[in-house]
Amino acid sequence: KQLHLNRNISAMIQSRYLNSCKCKQRLFHNVSRSIYSKSSSLSSRQLFQSSNEKAIKVANANAINYSFTSKSYPVQDYLSNCNYHSYEQRRYISSTKPLQRVYNDIQFNEKVTERLLQSQIGTLNQASNLELVTALSSWHSHATSNPNDLSTFDKVDALFHRLIDEFVHYAITATAPTKKNTDIATSNDTAIKIDIETINTVLDCWRIINNAKVQQSSYGGNTLKSYKLNHEVFIHKGKEILNKCSQIALEYPKNESIQHPNDKSYNIVLDGYSKLGLTQNATEIYDQMNIVTQKFNQHQCRPNTITYNTLLGTYANSDRNQVENAQKAHEILNQMLDIYQETNDPDIKPDLITFSTVIDTYANASSLSNDAPIQAEHLFKTMIEMYNSTLFENGGDGEWIGLKPNHVCFTSLITAWGNSNAADAADRAASVLGFMQNTASSVGGDGDGVDATMENMTALISAYSKVGGDDDTKKAEELMDNMFKIAETTGDKDMMPTSVTVTALIDCLAQSANRKINGDNGDAASRAETIIKRMEDLYQNGNDRLRPNTTVYNALINAWAKSMSLDAGRKAEEWLNRLEEMNNSGDDAVEPDAITYSSTISAYANIGNGKDAERILMRMYDAFRSGQHCKPNTFSFSTTINAYANQGKPDEAERVLGLMNELPGLDEVKADSFCMNCVLKSYLNSDQKGGINKALALLDEMDEMGLSDSVAYSAIIEKLSKVGQSWAEKKGEYLLRRMWKQYDKGFVQAKPTKFVYASLINLFAKSRYPEVSRKAIDLLNEQLQRYDETKDHDIRPNTIGFNAALSSFAKAARKDDVQKAEQLLEKMEDLYNKGFTDVKPDAFSLTNIISCWANSNVDGAAERAEEILQHMQSMYENGDESMRPTTVAFGAVLNAWAKAGNAERAQAIVDHMEQLQDTEGNEEMVTNTVIYNTLINSWAKSDSPDKVERAESILKTMLESYAKGRKESKPSRITYNSVLAAYQRSSLDDAYMKANDILIGMEASTDASVHPDVVTYSTFLNIIAKWDNPDKIDVAEQVLHRMKKKHKPNNFAYDAVLRACANTNNQDNQTKRKALILTLKTVGTMQESHDIVPTSYSYSLIFTIVCKISSGNEKRKLLERLIKDCCDAGLLTNSIVGQLKNFAPDSIRTTLRYTQSLDQLSVSKLPMEWSKNSNRKLRGADQRHIERTHHDTGRKRIPRMTR
Repeated sequence: KQLHLNRNISAMIQSRYLNSCKCKQRLFHNVSRSIYSKSSSLSSRQLFQSSNEKAIKVANANAINYSFTSKSYPVQDYLSNCNYHSYEQRRYISSTKPLQRVYNDIQFNEKVTERLLQSQIGTLNQASNLELVTALSSWHSHATSNPNDLSTFDKVDALFHRLIDEFVHYAITATAPTKKNTDIATSNDTAIKIDIETINTVLDCWRIINNAKVQQSSYGGNTLKSYKLNHEVFIHKGKEILNKCSQIALEYPKNESIQHPNDKSYNIVLDGYSKLGLTQNATEIYDQMNIVTQKFNQHQCRPNTITYNTLLGTYANSDRNQVENAQKAHEILNQMLDIYQETNDPDIKPDLITFSTVIDTYANASSLSNDAPIQAEHLFKTMIEMYNSTLFENGGDGEWIGLKPNHVCFTSLITAWGNSNAADAADRAASVLGFMQNTASSVGGDGDGVDATMENMTALISAYSKVGGDDDTKKAEELMDNMFKIAETTGDKDMMPTSVTVTALIDCLAQSANRKINGDNGDAASRAETIIKRMEDLYQNGNDRLRPNTTVYNALINAWAKSMSLDAGRKAEEWLNRLEEMNNSGDDAVEPDAITYSSTISAYANIGNGKDAERILMRMYDAFRSGQHCKPNTFSFSTTINAYANQGKPDEAERVLGLMNELPGLDEVKADSFCMNCVLKSYLNSDQKGGINKALALLDEMDEMGLSDSVAYSAIIEKLSKVGQSWAEKKGEYLLRRMWKQYDKGFVQAKPTKFVYASLINLFAKSRYPEVSRKAIDLLNEQLQRYDETKDHDIRPNTIGFNAALSSFAKAARKDDVQKAEQLLEKMEDLYNKGFTDVKPDAFSLTNIISCWANSNVDGAAERAEEILQHMQSMYENGDESMRPTTVAFGAVLNAWAKAGNAERAQAIVDHMEQLQDTEGNEEMVTNTVIYNTLINSWAKSDSPDKVERAESILKTMLESYAKGRKESKPSRITYNSVLAAYQRSSLDDAYMKANDILIGMEASTDASVHPDVVTYSTFLNIIAKWDNPDKIDVAEQVLHRMKKKHKPNNFAYDAVLRACANTNNQDNQTKRKALILTLKTVGTMQESHDIVPTSYSYSLIFTIVCKISSGNEKRKLLERLIKDCCDAGLLTNSIVGQLKNFAPDSIRTTLRYTQSLDQLSVSKLPMEWSKNSNRKLRGADQRHIERTHHDTGRKRIPRMTR
């Protein structure tokens, strides 16, 4: 501010410029008043067009189209064009000398250049000076027509340095020996002159080539980064030349033969840095302008509106620190407004470009900050208020008449909302377009607003693409249909969709398919094919705006790649073949490029077809070697490697990695982090023994190569979460600490991110040990603390991390765990309400809370679980798509009621599910096998007299549904086991007959997945135990024999046999004798087994059988032997002692070493060693099998959240 307040207005050039500006301003006001006296307040066709708005029109066609075909934002390229036209039209045309003549013959110019460069210092004269300047102008003209030729600037740079060397030589030799070098009197002392036009010609040549390289790189993803790395010297050449000229001019201030660079010179260099988004370098140039203006009185270098706009464009184009860039850009805008308010200097007045660029920086930050689109909209409204306040009919003076928003501003605001993660982002973007349409009374533009354009609608389609939901896809399709209708009914060709619009819509369809876990089986891609067919027909009928190009077809191939359809690769390759045929037939707009081939490779890779993916890669390489523009890049190889990684084939992945270094002509194609991550993934997905250890070794190699990043660490930590051993948890935490050490050493790519923390939290949450799983909460708190300290968005916790932490409580059995889970959910809601859009609670969050209640054993847990489910469903019905109830959520509530023993309420939950699954929007919710198994199990455990009928009815429903094609309702082995459990707990006379039919059907089934297992036979043996039939012992022994042929019986199976032998009170003596014999066989088998030993319960059954069936000396001997075995095993219990007191002979006291009466006998009066293992429960594989079976008959564990 002080600089502009105290500027030296007496300087001749500054005075002449300000007088000119004042005249123009008065003329502007007079013309504006005369126009507005006859017009309405917002007539877009009659408003006075400021020079900036004219510039917008000039730049509009190319700038907007390019902005949508590249990954840039609309205003960015429009800004650079407007900047160029602004300083050509508003400031420099009147003072620019006539253009130098140029050499039209490039070969002649090369000869002149070579001769001038070979001449000795001090040999050039004024004629040579003119010849050199002409050569510079000629090379500048050549750069304009061939901007991608870097060698052009090499010649320009050499010629200009030759001119500088010659000037310095003349300046030194023309100085008297007694004078200082800086005291040259006049320009006549020097034959060589370096004027401002020459300086700017050289700088502009650099700018043209630099910007062309940036534009070319924007189509190649990582190639812009590669350009910055490989051409660092060239990128800073403009600054080097600028500083050199400034240094010499300041060194010889009295020599008029050299002019100091002016504001246009600095603005040209700023524009080059702006395209690259180099904010630090651009700020240095801006600071230099202030220094030379204030310290050296070079007022022609004073920053102006163009300077600030170009500096703002740098922040808009930067791909780093977008949130901070937006805040900084807004600060610059406020600074400009303050300076203009205090000085009334028109040369520092913010214009439409200024506001639009700041809005654009907020658009870039929208994906990282929920506040960014809100700030963009607030700034947009401020601009409208400033415009309306200075309208003549409103009593204004027209000061801010140039701030009337145009469709470019609206496009930026739509993009800001489109990039946002807000739940209503697409709706807010649509409201911006609605605002445009509501302020214009007709399509023809006769209203008082800004008409919606094709670019605005294309931006909105892109916003729908970001969301990618089914409803949003339909809205995008309807929007393009409306564009066709408007163009056809009104004849407005500008409203006709272009190839850019079609590409945006196909991207939206591809995104909708990508959001589905298993793809959409090609539905979106098929719709995209229909759209392209319509596009081709319209083009054939003369609509050139809809000419299909490579970008459109690439979007279609990408849609097939995202579909996950089994024939996705084949369909993608068919379109690749068609593109080649079209190009061979002479269609230059359609040529398969690297993206075409890479997308086709992805189509095969996504369905795990590595062989065909590699075939397309080699086909791509052959096409490149034959001259096509489809050079395989790192992404092409990485995608192929990823195909083998999906198949878990690390050897094949390593082989393709080797091809990258072996194939000729690909020297610059090197493995990057993504490529190595794909190789790492192949080891993690493989069945090779020690795959995780090989992956850890590869990670160490990547660390040494500098290629390890957070994605690699996150993948390994995610794999460790599936190991299920304590060493994996320790290793995961070690990797986290290692990442922080790497990051502190300067390896930025190794910085732990929110996804790394989410994976590690999930690793600890899955632990079987409660004290370890609670470590998940500690990690989440650590992550929150680090974010509070750094405000680093990369580490800010998201919904995935919170959900993983919540899942650690889902296995809770304590009331305080339920309370902690609810508090954590409240923390999520609080953060979301504060603007943390990526911490929004979703259906998985509430499902974890439901599971926590279901497993808590707290009174009223089932009621609370169902209450949360109802709340979730209500939120979904009110428009919150993320709260769509899932099968898992219903299953958790179902499990809660099943544990509560309320089969009727569990049945009501399933009935409700069956009603919902047939309604629109609930297609993903299905009553699957797990749901039905839980319900059957609930009825089987209930006290309902019709439990068997209910179980049989559910089984019948499942069979009928499966027969109709619903594979998800196919009965499983667990289904049949649960029905058998219902028979076991029933008192039906024909329970054995019905159960036997099921067992025979399972054994005879051709489906191995339903063949009987240990649980099946054990349950059936328990049914036999309750069967009142003299053949029960023979049948039990036969079933045990059948079981041994396929499975190894466990304790539960043998106990079931013993139970059958014990339940023979009503049988004849022959049957009882068979029972005793089978009992002794069973005891012998159990004692001889290395895996199975009798338990206290087993011995209780054995003593019951021996005491009731055996007698006399046989009974005494058997009891003595069994008591010794039982006591030696430490399994004696009061139950067994009670049986001995009631049924054993008195002589048993000797065996027990007990001298008192048996009536007073108890375990406490016997040696402790005899009962030390009496409370032992089942352990090992058998127990884990039973736990796992019980778990599967209930609710399945909540699936891991994935990115």
